[in-house]
Amino acid sequence: MKNIHISIPIPKRRLNVKKNLAIFAVLALFTPFFLIFLGYSYGYHNYKKARVQPIAFTHKIHVGQLNMKCTQCHLYADKGPFATTPPLSVCKTCHVDQGVKANSPQIQKLTAHIQGKLLGELPPETEGQLAHAKIPQTIHDILKKNGTNLSEKSTVRFVSSNEWEILDGKKLWTVKKEQNKLKLYSNKPPYIEWKRIHRIPYVSNVGFTHKRHVRYFLPRYLQQILEKKQIKDFYSLPSSQREELEKQALKQTCYQCHGQVEQMTIPRKVSPLKMGWCITCHVKHNAPRDCWTCHQ
Repeated sequence: MKNIHISIPIPKRRLNVKKNLAIFAVLALFTPFFLIFLGYSYGYHNYKKARVQPIAFTHKIHVGQLNMKCTQCHLYADKGPFATTPPLSVCKTCHVDQGVKANSPQIQKLTAHIQGKLLGELPPETEGQLAHAKIPQTIHDILKKNGTNLSEKSTVRFVSSNEWEILDGKKLWTVKKEQNKLKLYSNKPPYIEWKRIHRIPYVSNVGFTHKRHVRYFLPRYLQQILEKKQIKDFYSLPSSQREELEKQALKQTCYQCHGQVEQMTIPRKVSPLKMGWCITCHVKHNAPRDCWTCHQ
């Protein structure tokens, strides 16, 4: 018998369009939520990571060793919604006017932001030329060494009896008389871009204010300190002692959210500042918990 070959046609695989569309729709729906979950998890587990700042400011020295008051730098912590970064005028008081740690590389970087980089000293006779709005040849020579040639349109602007500005277009240099010596400074670098450590999520929808929280906790911690030290009349104490007690109470207030900053060399976030964390604190201190309290 002859072999009989029976060929069975294999149907071509057809794409199930509806099934593929359904899979695609499910992925499109849940992928954003999955990515948000990953981002939230990463942020939650990494919020304590320290952030290196452009200038190595350390709370450990200023708050821990020098016992500075928090509001001495963060001027508006008890006055408004934001604590704000300290203005450079606060840093200038110690590190420029008093020359504290003037030789430190970090302080020199800070000083450059405050008054510019020192380019050189000028002879005493240049003061008379500056007073007559003339740019001394010494300034031309110093700037030339630093790679700058003043144009014919450069001018002198009087600021005070101890300060003049050299203008050349948008470029600016400053001459200051310090301890009977004339010094030429370069133009100031831009504002220090501090890296933000604490941020309330969805801040546009949360009416958080430092002022309200500081004014709530400060008197309570102060009362605890007075009871511990068995002080009955706070206002009978000398002003220096009252200030020291208020400083201790303010530190305890700031510790609630920012942790013990006096032990931090590099500032870092110690609290997640998530909604659940805030509600837990409100429950603990019997604070209002209705939605309108925070979400306005």
